[in-house]
Amino acid sequence: FTVPVEDGIIPLPYRMARFLMVMTHELEEMSVRANAANMAKSIFLSSMSHDIRTPINAVLGMDEMILREAREKNILEYAANIRTAGNTLLGLINDILDFSKIEAGKMDIIPVEYDMASVLNDLANMISLRASDKGLSFTVKADRDLPSTLRGDELRLKQIITNILTNAVKYTGKGSVTLSAGFEPDPDPEGRFILLSVSVTDTGTGIRPEDRDRLFAPFERIDEGRNHTVEGTGLGMAITTQLLSRMGSRLEVESEYGRGSTFSFKLRQEVVNPEPMGDFEEAFQRSLAERPQYHESFRAPEARVLAVDDMFINLSVFRGLLKQTGVRIDTAQSGKECLTRLTETAYDLIFLDHHMPGMDGVETFRRMKSLPGNRNLSTPVVMLTANAVSGSREEYSSLGFAGYLAKPIAPAALEKLLRESLPPEKVQITACEEEPGPEDGRPAGEEWPPVDGLDWDLAELHLPSRELLTGALRDFYNTLDPHAERLDTLFREDNETEYRVLVHGMKSAAAMVGILPLAGLARVLEYAARDGDWETVTRLHGVFLKEWRGFREKLRALPGVAEEPDGDGAADFDPEAVKALLSGVAEAMDNFDTDGADKAVEEIGRFRLPPALAERFEELKAAVLDVDGDSAMRIADEMSKGF
Repeated sequence: FTVPVEDGIIPLPYRMARFLMVMTHELEEMSVRANAANMAKSIFLSSMSHDIRTPINAVLGMDEMILREAREKNILEYAANIRTAGNTLLGLINDILDFSKIEAGKMDIIPVEYDMASVLNDLANMISLRASDKGLSFTVKADRDLPSTLRGDELRLKQIITNILTNAVKYTGKGSVTLSAGFEPDPDPEGRFILLSVSVTDTGTGIRPEDRDRLFAPFERIDEGRNHTVEGTGLGMAITTQLLSRMGSRLEVESEYGRGSTFSFKLRQEVVNPEPMGDFEEAFQRSLAERPQYHESFRAPEARVLAVDDMFINLSVFRGLLKQTGVRIDTAQSGKECLTRLTETAYDLIFLDHHMPGMDGVETFRRMKSLPGNRNLSTPVVMLTANAVSGSREEYSSLGFAGYLAKPIAPAALEKLLRESLPPEKVQITACEEEPGPEDGRPAGEEWPPVDGLDWDLAELHLPSRELLTGALRDFYNTLDPHAERLDTLFREDNETEYRVLVHGMKSAAAMVGILPLAGLARVLEYAARDGDWETVTRLHGVFLKEWRGFREKLRALPGVAEEPDGDGAADFDPEAVKALLSGVAEAMDNFDTDGADKAVEEIGRFRLPPALAERFEELKAAVLDVDGDSAMRIADEMSKGF
């Protein structure tokens, strides 16, 4: 082992050379481990991002339906608060789960117009309850002369202030937290900008001088001995300082240990409407009362769109968001079904979900390009995904997707994309408001009957109308036995992969209709199957199936859920339930699950089918009986399109 010098090389003593070799080897190993850890972090962020955003999609989508269809002032106010909190939560998740975006310096700052009174009220709504629970006084002091409408990154602004307020409440045991907002003139000759000044003052523990540098370090929590009961990861202030830096500002801190702290910043914002805001609470209530009812921005009854997603509830939300535009929407619940539809129908636009079992969205998109008989080779394809880790947008663009829409889907963004992407001759721009429709909520005084294990309040949060909830429960009821039979078959076959996929769907179905204990048990099984812990699956599988099947008896008495047979022994035709069962037949045959297919066929036979469908149903029964999977899947698909 030698070291180069100016006049040549110098041999090193053996021990020193040996030491340097060992250190070099260890550094190389540390580098490999660091790279592996970074890759694991990226995979974790991607996975968690999708898992968390998926249920938020349902919540925000259904809340949008409430805002569009409800007429009562208090209901509209509740729904507006849900949307505000949900969008803020989504914004926090976007950054906290995708911390790699901040590390890479790729944080986007997107200016939009925003109402200052609304921002302050949103912040007060989010923090006041938390402060009240700790017995703290929470006050908002806002300059009445603040311009009413500004332009800046509203989401980032609220995230910054929320982080500071949350920290203040966490570290304040008694006393108060005060949010102050004011402004100073910006040295702009045209007077188009102001310096928005925001400060948060608390009477909490304060910060020791030696801890101030640690305050802004990721995953650091100061004075842990004194604050050992405070929860949190320590990311909040690190994110805040980097966001402010990206926006051309910085966080100032004044603190006296044991007496409290003040965090403040100044941010340059463009003035859109210089009219003074006035009292922010009065201004917000006025803007809420004057909020116009939703009306579609365009109509396109001649346009045809295909939406592909393995989760039925996502497709339901998608259809609901576009209901008033008149766009004809076909749906598919798998990549395979999507490819079949592409050979049968020409579409103006295709929306394709990324994360689907079996053939995911990217693989489906690739197969489109070489699909024989594809009538949509030139049709734009938009990726729908809850995966928003850094680089995703560039990845989808490089693969050839025409657009990218993050989930939860923002209604305005969806309509804007359609207006811009559909053929112009099929789009009719409209500005007229839709006439108020009939109320669709629970009739006054009418309550749902109690069902053990079913949380009606949670179910109504996801499915806010009685008709929608009854339909979802009917679908759930009619698939209880087919799903149980198929899951049991997969268990007996030790098919861990397919078992995990199916129990994941069963978990989502139970949670959507408010049956949380069942969903929780399914989640344990899903994670055990994912981790290869078949011992846990074996221990809980029978317990889960007993609970799952037990809901058939629990739901049977609910009006409109389990249709009672009439004189000819058949229930009234329910298109959605039959369509779900036909999908179950196709899926079971595709997985060689003949028992599951037989059970689904038996459930379809309980309905009084229209003559045309009844004739095809006989063909389907014969194909299932002959174990002719290709014919059974084709007939089931054709029957689904017949109504």
